Amino acid sequence: MIPMPSPRGSDSPVRPPDSLQPQLPWPGLDRPDLLQALGGLILGLIALLSSFDHLSFAGRSYPLPQLWIIPCIVAFVATVFVDAELASRSRLRAAHAALRAAQDAARAADVTAQE
Repeated sequence: MIPMPSPRGSDSPVRPPDSLQPQLPWPGLDRPDLLQALGGLILGLIALLSSFDHLSFAGRSYPLPQLWIIPCIVAFVATVFVDAELASRSRLRAAHAALRAAQDAARAADVTAQE
């Protein structure tokens, strides 16, 4: 990275700002959440290809019509993808806030040094 000259003519060079848009492997998902989404998709496919005809809960078995399984699996996979995207956005927002705080601190230090 080539340092840019200071706009006020001082001797200390100013670094250009870091990019706020990192390259994500999948639109809206970072690596951990891409793995989470793929795992949810694989679990959904396993559930779809298995023959579920009942739901066991609290020691009881409840019959479940086969036609209800597909919408339940679609809802499950969609929920996993939405959760992964929200977690990615939260981490990205925290990284942006940390970068802005570091840039503000560097600007404040430059102003203090120039005075």
